[in-house]
Amino acid sequence: MEIEQIRSLQTFMSVEEMDKHVRSFLFRMKAALSEATQKVLKFIWRHSVKYRGVSFAKIETIEKHTQVSRRTVIRAINRLEQEKLLERVETTRANGKRGANILVILHQEDLFLPNDVTPVDTPYDTVPTPAKPSTDQPSAVEEISEAVNKQSESSSCMFVPLDHTFIPSFIPKLFVEAVRPFLNPTDTLHAWRTVESAYRQWDMRDPLEWYIDLVIEVFKQTVFAQKHRMIHTTFIGYFYGGLKNRFMQMARKETLEDSKTLYYDWLNE
Repeated sequence: MEIEQIRSLQTFMSVEEMDKHVRSFLFRMKAALSEATQKVLKFIWRHSVKYRGVSFAKIETIEKHTQVSRRTVIRAINRLEQEKLLERVETTRANGKRGANILVILHQEDLFLPNDVTPVDTPYDTVPTPAKPSTDQPSAVEEISEAVNKQSESSSCMFVPLDHTFIPSFIPKLFVEAVRPFLNPTDTLHAWRTVESAYRQWDMRDPLEWYIDLVIEVFKQTVFAQKHRMIHTTFIGYFYGGLKNRFMQMARKETLEDSKTLYYDWLNE
């Protein structure tokens, strides 16, 4: 492939722009990605700098440097392509034969990367008790209000609490509507991170969004348990436990339904 053709595949104006889009993707999806998939993504990401967003990394090279099996590398690339972060571009050699694929990192339509929120890697077992604000230290709300006032001193600005319309769009609307009567926007994000953590515990067949009805059902059961004082730990901890159990049951069901696993040689995996 000619240099000009390669340059035409570049998807970003700068490395910083590419980093921003990949980090945004990880903020939304990290909890739902396996550790191996994250390793593969980071390797491709690091090798997409010379031509911004374009990687020439071969499967064998990724396998060698990430210590991940070839089959897992292929599965990871397929997953990232399915999530619309990567695109495979076929190449042709001078003799007309097919060459190695080029991997291109794509722009993320829903670019969301707040500075004050980080993805969760570990499951929620308990809900931390928020610290009481000190009398001599301004609260977060006061700091935001002060910043707004400084930007427009001539107008009477005031901080308006965010409602559910401000919730990031990567959280499914069906989930937001189901929890709206019970959780504020911050707790809604917290609850969705809990869902992602529980989902990640099992090798599920389908994307998380496909199990939204299951998730909502578990949430309703948790609300019922809370109303009847059946929860002896925390609401989120109980919710997480219920999700883990349901995902485990669903994973087993999917395994039994998969004809490929009927005569699978587990001992020689």
